[in-house]
Amino acid sequence: MLFVYVKAFNITYDIKVLKQNKVIGVIKDIDDKSIVVGDTIVFTDTSNLKYGYKVSCIGSITVPNSNTNFNMFNYRNYLASNKIFYRQNGECSIISKKTSFTYKIKNMIIKNIDQKESKRYLNAFILGITDYIDKNTNTNYRINGINHLFSISGTHVSFILLFLYFIKYKFVIAIILLFYLHLLGFPPSMMRAVIFYIFLLINKKLNINKIYLFIYLVIIMLFYNPYYIFNIGFIYSYTISFFLILFSDTLFDDNYLKSLFKTSVFIFIITIPINIQNNFYLNFITPILNLFFIPFISFILFPMSFITLIFPFFDGGFNLICSLLEHISNWCAINFSLIKNFHYMNIYMIIIYYVIIFLIMYKVKKTKYKYIGLMAILLLAHYFYPYMKKDGLLLVLDVGQGDSILISYPHNSLNILIDTGGYYSSNIVNNITIPTLRSLGINKLDFLIITHGDFDHMGEAINLINNYKVDQVIFNNGEYSELELELIKTLEKKNIPYYQNVEKIDKKNNKLYFLNNNIYSDENSNSIVIYTMINNYNFLLMGDAGISVEQNLLNKYNLSNVDILKVGHHGSNTSSDQEFINYIKPKFSIISVGKNNHYGHPHNEVLDRLNISNIYRTDLMGGINFRLNKKQIKVKTVIP
Repeated sequence: MLFVYVKAFNITYDIKVLKQNKVIGVIKDIDDKSIVVGDTIVFTDTSNLKYGYKVSCIGSITVPNSNTNFNMFNYRNYLASNKIFYRQNGECSIISKKTSFTYKIKNMIIKNIDQKESKRYLNAFILGITDYIDKNTNTNYRINGINHLFSISGTHVSFILLFLYFIKYKFVIAIILLFYLHLLGFPPSMMRAVIFYIFLLINKKLNINKIYLFIYLVIIMLFYNPYYIFNIGFIYSYTISFFLILFSDTLFDDNYLKSLFKTSVFIFIITIPINIQNNFYLNFITPILNLFFIPFISFILFPMSFITLIFPFFDGGFNLICSLLEHISNWCAINFSLIKNFHYMNIYMIIIYYVIIFLIMYKVKKTKYKYIGLMAILLLAHYFYPYMKKDGLLLVLDVGQGDSILISYPHNSLNILIDTGGYYSSNIVNNITIPTLRSLGINKLDFLIITHGDFDHMGEAINLINNYKVDQVIFNNGEYSELELELIKTLEKKNIPYYQNVEKIDKKNNKLYFLNNNIYSDENSNSIVIYTMINNYNFLLMGDAGISVEQNLLNKYNLSNVDILKVGHHGSNTSSDQEFINYIKPKFSIISVGKNNHYGHPHNEVLDRLNISNIYRTDLMGGINFRLNKKQIKVKTVIP
């Protein structure tokens, strides 16, 4: 569906709202750390708060963060899809505990659920709250391609319709469905199912084509909230439903298993662009897994969740079955998966892909298979696309106050990550590094280079080694730090070779030179300094090396006219001496630095010295992408 890929609207903000420091309203959503009041998400103590309470919250109001790395999850757009436009860190006081009838029912259900052993899955199946399922389990559900089965959607409506079959008057069923929809907070996938059911009731007299009804529904939904185009649940639900309605006759079969398999394969195919755009990988075992998971969850777990809510003595058995589901899913994700990373798709490829799907489904059987072959060729071409690129890449990740730089040589012949970053309150590798590598179609790193042993440069190294394929690791000269020794234990356990005192990498006609071979008394000065060339453009990456190292480099090497300089030590005045900058004459200067960091990086005097170059900073511009072909350097930043 093309509406899925409409470009983002410009989100405007009320200056008056941003200047005030108080939010007053009714709590419409709540979790362990935050509540939603009106159009603001408030991070506060939620222990004594309930749905429907009227509260007053005091604290600074800001605009939610957008993504600062290429192709990554956009938190601001996600909140906008839920009609949340502001963020507040504050303290809340209860004004009134009087709640509406709907919120009273919801609070009663939550209180009932919280007393049960199986509350993680009761919250998921009945209220659509998956926050209580641990992250590792949720990740494995996503790897298996079954996370959509936990969304409140058409399955719930079908079960409720079956349960209420005895009710003669359909408008009563519609009212019950609307009440349940209101109880859940109007999730878009559930809204689709309920409103479309009501449309079908009305359509018995009007006799309008189902596809037209569905298009009317999409238009209504986007008028209600245009930011639904950012909601992954909306995208999956509406795209799948559109194609299933369009081709239901082709997919239907008297044999249930055959029909299920055809539908599973078809859903996998039509969601390939969505999965690639959001996960940057495909698990080709997903259609097979769905043969088990779809009926198991739809016909056993989902009905049992409602039965357990009403009859508590089923709680233990339901929890046992949910635990069995987790074990099977975790085992499949580790032992029974065929995962391949795919470069993110552009809009033209998405259009071509769906055109081919329409051709496959509409053509007669004799010609259908040639279009299936065409789609397979398209996927293969897309998979090997990174290996066809003649441009080199230097990508500076925004990891806050730290360094992490990816170098990818032409034709994806060599992929090197220099440092991992490290921040104590975030998970950089799982949230930024690995998704970025996948979005570029990179299946492994040939080298991980640790410039030195400080946390802001290698704090995420063990996490990366445990979760992504790395062939070799290179350390700097000098004694190993405690962090490096911990990393070495992991490397030895996984039989990953590591090296120190390296002078050069020469692989696949690509060369990196390690220029800082002296041993100093401090870790920063022992930083690896890298010199390399891509398509006749030269790079100098300084790590955290200081002025003494710079002076030594000037004495040993001819480094004049550097095209791209990664500025030493985040723009600290302990690096980037005037003599050094005047000699190397960089055309582009990169400063990897955290926003509003307490070190005061980068220092003004360093910025003055670098004025001879084009300065790019991660704190102001987010991720920085240098594309290098034989004609020019193309620079793109996440934040213009």
